[in-house]
Amino acid sequence: MAVTETDCAAEAFADLTFGPRAEEMVWRRAFAGTPESAHEARAFVGCLLACSPGRDDVVQAAGELIANAITHTRSGSPGGIYVVEVRRRRAAVALV
Repeated sequence: MAVTETDCAAEAFADLTFGPRAEEMVWRRAFAGTPESAHEARAFVGCLLACSPGRDDVVQAAGELIANAITHTRSGSPGGIYVVEVRRRRAAVALV
């Protein structure tokens, strides 16, 4: 399924919550623990960071973390899931 820019914006702000500090935005989403879900998860991260200079690096790191979760944890078992969390601050991004 292709993720459009409009879908991305709507989805990104649908679950918007504020972290401990008002200047921090946090997005969290669960994905099926299958290799097929990795593309959708990377697109989710990339969409949230569309204007960030380090976007490509964070998307690549997300891909590595997702592959590790699916391969080395129960997330990759039948019915398993993994959760991607992006924390965006003015000068930093955290991928959890």
